[in-house]
Amino acid sequence: MNITINKNYLKITDIDDFSSAVEKCAEKINDDIFAAVFCINDNTEVTEEIRNLLLGLPVISAVYSEKVSSMSSELLMSFDLRFSEDIYSVKTENAASLAADRFGILFGDARKAALEECIKTGNDEDIVLDYFSITGESFDEYFSRIFREKSDVQNKALTECIVSLRTGCTQNGFDKESVNFYRLIKEITKE
Repeated sequence: MNITINKNYLKITDIDDFSSAVEKCAEKINDDIFAAVFCINDNTEVTEEIRNLLLGLPVISAVYSEKVSSMSSELLMSFDLRFSEDIYSVKTENAASLAADRFGILFGDARKAALEECIKTGNDEDIVLDYFSITGESFDEYFSRIFREKSDVQNKALTECIVSLRTGCTQNGFDKESVNFYRLIKEITKE
């Protein structure tokens, strides 16, 4: 296993034991790290232990695979972000789990409604979810766009809000956003 520390995130490659990779990643996280990208192959299996370890990460969790569509939806849904060279598409039964899972919050109302419409039609064709995985950008470009021109305090607040959505409860996200808003105001008024 190889862990590279980049400007604001960790990149984990050559993963033999995924549980160990998540644990080692957690050890490397400090106040300057806001995300972790796990570069995995298509045959990585998700277990309840791995899912719990990922849920416990205090940073944005991301997965990279060349062909994200060939990975199980259970594994993909264990991460906050998905990087890939291809666009993700699912069968109707997987769309139902996506619409019901915590990612329904992140998709927004219009996208969730589109998923639910596809489910209602019962169409056997793949449903293309071009908003599900991030294509055409490198990790560096994506994270520099997200974290640029923000202080470490602001980046930490943003990260905490995204991480709080892992529970699948929108209220947790709103509560964390509210707390962090006042924390940021307090920080700004110090200056």
